[in-house]
Amino acid sequence: MVVFSLPLFRRYAALEFNYALKRSFCAKTGTINKTDVNYHYDIREVKHHETMAKDWWNPQGSMKALHAMNDLRIPFIKNGLVNSHRLKANEVKNKVKFLEGIKILDIGCGGGILSEALARVGGSVTGIDPSEGLIAVARAHALSLQNTTPPSYDVTTVEQYAPGVAATYDVAVASEVIEHVPDKESFLAATVATLKLGGSVFMTTPNRTMMSWLGGIVMAENVLNIVPKGTHNYSKFIKPSELSTLLEKNGCSVQLVNGMFYDPMRNRWMWSPTKAFIYAIHAIKIKDLSR
Repeated sequence: MVVFSLPLFRRYAALEFNYALKRSFCAKTGTINKTDVNYHYDIREVKHHETMAKDWWNPQGSMKALHAMNDLRIPFIKNGLVNSHRLKANEVKNKVKFLEGIKILDIGCGGGILSEALARVGGSVTGIDPSEGLIAVARAHALSLQNTTPPSYDVTTVEQYAPGVAATYDVAVASEVIEHVPDKESFLAATVATLKLGGSVFMTTPNRTMMSWLGGIVMAENVLNIVPKGTHNYSKFIKPSELSTLLEKNGCSVQLVNGMFYDPMRNRWMWSPTKAFIYAIHAIKIKDLSR
């Protein structure tokens, strides 16, 4: 058994951190082939996620952390809509399908884990993703839904989709997505454009800190194997302040930013006082900048 002293660990972490930065910015960003990026998404990212397609709906497989995240994501969306007065607390308190009448766009829906969960509580859900393989998984799994209107799915990006659905949705969700997006400004502009005035955007994403790098890449991908290797690129992570600024630039008012923490031993997500790892953000569209 190897025991590291704290100073030695700090030195090791710093060296590894610097190496990761060089690898992320030089190897990934500096030498991207034009054929790898289709303006709004990185084709390599799409292909990487498609390798997990067969395991997508296994709650104990490579996507188990995403399955477990619904325990926080659904209440976060519900509470956000109550606090923004889109839902009435006394009417939805004991209501199973509390999202009835709410039109939701799930951006980067993958195989539909969150889309189906939102549909089961009454949401009218459309899921979009640039991966044909993952949309096929989502459509196939939706056939098993009972007593629920299944989500509709489309193979597209939000930038391609938004012009035809401007000011249509009550809610836009992008959970564990923006950290894979090369052009965050166009992504957020298109996301907000799909919302009605007063609509809400909900997002979760890793912070860009040494702690998120150590926890989300070194430990999760390379030590504990919770997430398949190569899933995350540190250079694409975004800080809460940066994301808030971009949302405000697109006519939104940020309502809440909550830290999140994942316990891999219990496969359980919980709210955290620190935003250093992963965070959830809720913003409301207060201006229509398209006019």
